[in-house]
Amino acid sequence: MDASRFVWGMDLASQPSNLEAMLSARTSGMPSVSKPFQLRQERDQRHAFILRQPIFLEAARPGHEGGTFLGGVAVAVDVQAMLATLEEQGFLRAIAVTLEDVGSARSTQRAQPLLLGASDNFARAQEQDFALPQVRALQVHDRRWRLRFVPTRALLSASERMLPWTLAGSGVALSVLLTALLW
Repeated sequence: MDASRFVWGMDLASQPSNLEAMLSARTSGMPSVSKPFQLRQERDQRHAFILRQPIFLEAARPGHEGGTFLGGVAVAVDVQAMLATLEEQGFLRAIAVTLEDVGSARSTQRAQPLLLGASDNFARAQEQDFALPQVRALQVHDRRWRLRFVPTRALLSASERMLPWTLAGSGVALSVLLTALLW
């Protein structure tokens, strides 16, 4: 709480992407994800996003407008801290990941990708020749994200890597023996 003391009472309009997410959630009645922004309480310029759930006094009924809007419940997600925690807990064993925001799912314009976070070993892992980075497009509520991941070490053991050669050699040997037997 001490690190966040100067964001208490912050005016939502002072962060346009945060305000946009609130208005989107209020209009749609669905959860909304903000465009990434700099966390004010962080010194090292890390990006975060807000996941916001609108709260209404009464639920909408079929054929009627939604209830009275009370506000929203929001959580700020620091992606770099989230990835660091996943690495510490061992969930990212043998892979390195990056997460980029590529724009609104409602917009047809291509936005400049913005890096939300990357595992510490991603740059080093890309230099390895284990495999090409894999890319997945994700839609998270009303935002589009790109997830890239690459192995940090070979995922097969030495005996598993030799298996295709063993099978091929066995096949060739059997073919030679069958040919000799038929000859």
